[in-house]
Amino acid sequence: RPFEWLTSPESLLPIVRSALVANSADSTCFLPSQSTVGGGCRVLHVGSGSSVLGEYLLEHEDELFDTATTQQPQNCQYSFISQLVNVDKDQETLDTMKVRWEKLRRQHQSQCSTCQISEANETDGETDTATASTRSCLIDARFNRLEFCGTDLSQQGIPYPNASFDLVLDKSTLDCTLCSDSATAWLLHEVYRLLRPQDGTYVLISFHHLELLYPLLQNCPGMNWTVSHSVMDRHIEDLDRSKNNNTSNKNPTALTQQQTVSFETAQSPTTSAEYSNRRTVHVLVARRVPEQKVDTNDLNLEAIIQHVHDTNDDWYKAQHPMLTAERCQGIQHEFQTNGTGNPPQLSLPQCYQALFTDEERDHLSYEYFLEDWHAFVEQRKTLVPPEESIEETTKGTISTDSMTLDIALSFLEEMQ
Repeated sequence: RPFEWLTSPESLLPIVRSALVANSADSTCFLPSQSTVGGGCRVLHVGSGSSVLGEYLLEHEDELFDTATTQQPQNCQYSFISQLVNVDKDQETLDTMKVRWEKLRRQHQSQCSTCQISEANETDGETDTATASTRSCLIDARFNRLEFCGTDLSQQGIPYPNASFDLVLDKSTLDCTLCSDSATAWLLHEVYRLLRPQDGTYVLISFHHLELLYPLLQNCPGMNWTVSHSVMDRHIEDLDRSKNNNTSNKNPTALTQQQTVSFETAQSPTTSAEYSNRRTVHVLVARRVPEQKVDTNDLNLEAIIQHVHDTNDDWYKAQHPMLTAERCQGIQHEFQTNGTGNPPQLSLPQCYQALFTDEERDHLSYEYFLEDWHAFVEQRKTLVPPEESIEETTKGTISTDSMTLDIALSFLEEMQ
């Protein structure tokens, strides 16, 4: 049964349409195969699962490009989707969705007079390809454009050449990888590699905080793209067309509201106040800056992994700081009350109790605390120039069995 993460395909139609519009009218940098306005758009849907987003875009192609009225979005260089690839690591789910797609095709063919005439001609042995072409059903032809690819994005690449796609859609797949630096890095690496260097576009729909997502994309090493941001309301409904749901007319208000979404470049994104109670989701559009090369040798996977780790770390420290003013006051009180010597010092068992809350100690045993402490001491020793003492560079004495207040606060900051 189809399942949609975060929001419905219907709500994404105007967003996908906006993403297909080039940043400017300059098309001189387009690849030769895409230099003519009105060509086909190649779309990759990463982490598709059982989503029907790919199906929906193909079935609503006329609305996406306004081919029925010949009024394409301004500067849009495409007139149809020439290829749409669903990629996911769950091969069983992909197989199920492929069977579903074929079932929808058979249903269409059984109801389409053009398809029935074409089939009858084939049965009668008609071999005139020109006649067959003019009689072919355009809707039926769309069923050939949806492909399914099983691959684990967290461990391996997507088996397509560089610059294979014009648009990559990601509906919360990046969200699912953020618990693993390498998995996130692999995903971003493959997305950028597969986008064509002339305005190839990555559309990310995410429930994570903008303060994490924006620098994750904008500052990713080796990736030359511009990132814009907007917020959209979630729109959830059942898109199982086997129940004869007509989603394009079921809730036209929701679609109209989404047409007002703009994609101005985000300026110093510092707050997600509007993002509350999971009623909205973030939409980030990363568009590759036009380049005259397709080479992706500038992408260093290890550097991307480190970037993901550092960005996650910086965001977590900002959102959940350990050294709050209240906490520092409490630790200072412990040293002034129970410390011995000048400056006051606490033993390591005392520090373990003073520095961490009961909840934190449930996750950090005393043995692990000691391992972190000894690693901290060794790191500080390696940073001390030979002509200086440890005491001079750390404003306190580092020993293996006690801490001063300054050292304790430095240790706690390092722990985060």
